Amino acid sequence: MKFNPYPYQQYCIDSMVRNSSIGLFWDMGLGKTVITQTALQELRYNR
Repeated sequence: MKFNPYPYQQYCIDSMVRNSSIGLFWDMGLGKTVITQTALQELRYNR
């Protein structure tokens, strides 16, 4: 299954890749886990 992030999710992914420290303090169900996993995958394999 392919993850297609919403614009706010893509913004957070990009922010996590650029900044060394960032916090996501959102309600449940907004995609914090998949955002974090996608950013980690980007940092691990695409840098």
